[in-house]
Amino acid sequence: MRSSGLQLLCLSAAFWVAVLGYRGRAPLRLLGGLVLGALSAHLGWALLRADVVAQHPALLLDPRAGFCVLFVPLGMLAVAPWRDGEPGVRAFLSGTFAVLPLALAVARLGCVLVGCCGGGGRAGSGLPPHAVALYDVAGLIALHFVLRQTPRALVACVFCTSFGGLRLLLEPLRGGPSTAAPLMAPTLLAGAWLVFGLLLSLGPLRSSPSLRSLGFAFAVDSAIPAKADSRSPTPRLPHRGDS
Repeated sequence: MRSSGLQLLCLSAAFWVAVLGYRGRAPLRLLGGLVLGALSAHLGWALLRADVVAQHPALLLDPRAGFCVLFVPLGMLAVAPWRDGEPGVRAFLSGTFAVLPLALAVARLGCVLVGCCGGGGRAGSGLPPHAVALYDVAGLIALHFVLRQTPRALVACVFCTSFGGLRLLLEPLRGGPSTAAPLMAPTLLAGAWLVFGLLLSLGPLRSSPSLRSLGFAFAVDSAIPAKADSRSPTPRLPHRGDS
């Protein structure tokens, strides 16, 4: 009971961290994305272990049974203003993904405090198991500071690639789950976020002059042919004194 209270406290604090750190124009949309993200984390965990949930349906209604943080950003994608077109979606995701790492770090502190989500043992080394939850908190805090220095147009792609990359590094260190092995390897989901982030980077790198000047100019200009000037040259008339 005490462990559930600690995790609920950290989850509530994570919501406040995200809302207070948000600098966009749609705080209610952000709040809705956080709620959907929390639900997606639990439902995603249930989906990965559908065989176990089918045998014990009560697990689906018990948020303490488990969650998968890889599904949390889906809440932001679900509430993004898709009717506003690509610029509106990118602006919203840049604002929300900028505050998500620190919020996730605060939420993961609950796992550190109660001792869940531990790592696998290091056989024969005499060392304790990996503190995967603590590694995750440290990585998310580092990502938070990286995003603070990232150009706004690149925030979404840097978040997705770094989030996926961090999970790819941590998943092999995790211990076996308490119920059963997932139907799909979480590393595949982490890889999907990494690829999605790389795809998001294509638009800003090609269109933003400020980003092209940060070292990407050579790579981008080599891939984009120069636009020919369609105007015909104006003949220059001779003047007195011209040789």
